[in-house]
Amino acid sequence: MCARRSPAVPLSCCVLLAAAIIVGFSTAVFGAATMESYVSEIDGSVQPFGLYIPEPFDPNVPHPVVFHAQGYGGAASTGFSGTLFANEQGWILVNLDGDGESWYEGIGEHDFFRVLNELRRQYLIDENRLYLTGCSTGGLAALRLGFRHPDLFAAVAGSDAFWDYRWFHRMVYGKSSNPEWIEPTREPLLQSGSPLSIAENVKHLNVYMSVDVGDGLVPLANGRNLDARLDELGYAHSYNEYPGGHCQGFNLGTIYEFFSQRVNEPSPKDVVLKANQLQYGSAYWVRIDRLEKTGQFGMIVAKITGRQKDIVEVTTNGLIQFTLFLTPELAEVDEVSVLTNGELTYTGPPQEITVSASLDESGNIVGWSTADTLPRGLRKTAQSEGPIGHAYTSKFLLVRGTTSKTDTARNRLEAEKFATEWNTWMHASIWPVEDASITADDIATSNLILFGTADSNSVIREINDLLPVRIWKDRIVAGAQEYEGSNYGLYMVFPNPLNPQRYVVISHGTIEGSHETDLEALPWYWPDYVVFDTNTVPEAVVSSWHPPLVYLPDAWVEAGFFDQYWRLDEDEDELDDIFEKQIIDADTDDGIAAIMDVNPGGDFDGDGQDNRTEYNAGTSPTDAVSFFCVLSVAPDPGDSANFNVSWKTAPGRSYYIQWADSADGPWHEIGELDPGDIEDNGDIRTWTDKGTDPAMGGTKPGNCPARFYKLAACR
Repeated sequence: MCARRSPAVPLSCCVLLAAAIIVGFSTAVFGAATMESYVSEIDGSVQPFGLYIPEPFDPNVPHPVVFHAQGYGGAASTGFSGTLFANEQGWILVNLDGDGESWYEGIGEHDFFRVLNELRRQYLIDENRLYLTGCSTGGLAALRLGFRHPDLFAAVAGSDAFWDYRWFHRMVYGKSSNPEWIEPTREPLLQSGSPLSIAENVKHLNVYMSVDVGDGLVPLANGRNLDARLDELGYAHSYNEYPGGHCQGFNLGTIYEFFSQRVNEPSPKDVVLKANQLQYGSAYWVRIDRLEKTGQFGMIVAKITGRQKDIVEVTTNGLIQFTLFLTPELAEVDEVSVLTNGELTYTGPPQEITVSASLDESGNIVGWSTADTLPRGLRKTAQSEGPIGHAYTSKFLLVRGTTSKTDTARNRLEAEKFATEWNTWMHASIWPVEDASITADDIATSNLILFGTADSNSVIREINDLLPVRIWKDRIVAGAQEYEGSNYGLYMVFPNPLNPQRYVVISHGTIEGSHETDLEALPWYWPDYVVFDTNTVPEAVVSSWHPPLVYLPDAWVEAGFFDQYWRLDEDEDELDDIFEKQIIDADTDDGIAAIMDVNPGGDFDGDGQDNRTEYNAGTSPTDAVSFFCVLSVAPDPGDSANFNVSWKTAPGRSYYIQWADSADGPWHEIGELDPGDIEDNGDIRTWTDKGTDPAMGGTKPGNCPARFYKLAACR
């Protein structure tokens, strides 16, 4: 028999098992359980789940759904207890699989939402009565998903689980010699999925927790710490301790009774939302759009107050942009005033409102308004923010480099190793393709997992100069640091410069001693990039619950996150380290020896433009004849109805034009220019002002006594 998700299972067995599952919903049998499945758009694998439809069943009536998350080593099945209760309540029951041993993180969390969407497609479900429960790993899933998405569920219930990431890491992935040590770049990823770290979110979520005092696997501190934190916040919740061993106190009857009395509150008047990843920064009627710093928590507290419920008070911390989704039904008035940290930022009808911070030259927040003056261009979003594991939650292709005779075999081995491990783990049948076979459609629809270097993979060679960490054969450049030698490897995620809506992952090398799922491991294994020494054998971990069986960070020589604009910016001065290194290397006698010495407001080459301007424009900070300027504005205002504005360009930049009818302003932003509206002549671009921007009020340039232009560039 082929055991579900066991790393020891032969690939052929997994493929046969997957082939035996009927894709899609079988004919519904009321009062009976069936095995259902869907085809994953990520890798084409068939993912199963158990389903129970209550008897009697009226398809025209919305039905509540209770999801059951399996414990570690479990799998989706047709085994349901409490079906009599489900029949009485009209509940649909679901046994989740979670994509195997994924701790319901990354692809495991994706599995829950895919199953939910399958149910929505086939049945009329009650969106205000969704419930999730489980014990052990299932109990972690129940509270993790509930705390991340508090507006989705009416209630969640979990037992005997690692709700405190510090205990989770210590017991499962801790280093043998120092189990409490957590590599700093891993910590924010672990915090993101730790209910204790985001307990603020569940002000309106019904939470049930239980722990077993005799549990020899999960320390009691996990439950007691979270219970104390919810008490500290003043949040109502249910907490119980039982005398038995692991999961012996997990009682579905008690949990079902708890669920039966709870209904979701979809639009509370006061909302608290905390997240350190934008993909988890949306709930109820608020959304976090931009964090101040990668990996650090941002929090928003929004309340509808005032005698007439016409004031929205917002308090923020750790973020620089947010959106409120206000409606007349929510606010109950036709006009609202929004106060952000005590500052009036909006007055008008309740609608979708985006509020942005105003920043000074040092990046400090000096105010808030509905005018977005934040840096433009490439930035982290909920759809594209890393870390490496995020690239495996949507469709991807493995691309092995074939352009080097000496390295083609190595690239093939590493790509096929990935495929074999993924197929065994995920019951899929993916396989690498050659770099020369990549098409425009592949770039448009898939994340590309690129095996090799710029010398051995043609796709990497095409984009290498646009990456914050660059790689060649036996040489890696990460900002101001260089690593030379065949012993260095690199894992990195970055928006594909050929299509920033999708990722590229660079994979070169493997860490000795790791076991299974090297690169495609769970989201808390890897930050945005890791440079590692392939000769270093890491120390063993405390537990062998889940591969890898070694403490991977032992082999890391440099690792971290890119900033909110996908830059490698070690000193956080808004300049990319690669750019600063140009200045460091320009003059060995200038006293500028480290990136911390580079002044963004300075003008190293004396061309009249400061370093920050030159960085944004893509010009050289060490060449006085390389500076950013408008080349021409023609014809003169009175001679024609149109103006032509021309300028030099640089790769990876977005351009903005402002116009005014006086040199003193006020200046009106025409907006980010659509490339289709710009004439392309090599590295020169020309934009024609035809008077079509709404700010011009329909006035043609030739009808104005004068018109002035300013051009800006952003990454």
